[in-house]
Amino acid sequence: MQPFGPPKRSFDGPGKGFNQGERRMSAQAPAIREHMEIVGNDGGHVGTVDRVEGDQIRLVKGDDPSGTGRDHHFLPLKAVEAVSGDKVRLTMSAARARNTSTLVAGDAAGTPHRRH
Repeated sequence: MQPFGPPKRSFDGPGKGFNQGERRMSAQAPAIREHMEIVGNDGGHVGTVDRVEGDQIRLVKGDDPSGTGRDHHFLPLKAVEAVSGDKVRLTMSAARARNTSTLVAGDAAGTPHRRH
């Protein structure tokens, strides 16, 4: 049990070090705020932040990739490359991010589950 100090981080194995995506995620998450624009690494619009939930970014319903505007979609925090001003820039193109977003959020192990 670790009563004090930073939370445990994922280790990729001997000689490999800590997972780069998790380090980037932990550094960027506090800077992400409601209503920030999410853009791909190509500058294309992906969506707008509703809020951060665990290790996921929840997008506003209006950015539902299906176009219905009925559902929130989620992107993994590990996909965030940088946060600057009022924009969150991802490590992938806008089109790929829209195809990657999920209707369900995953838990820390990546197992999807429905949000209620």
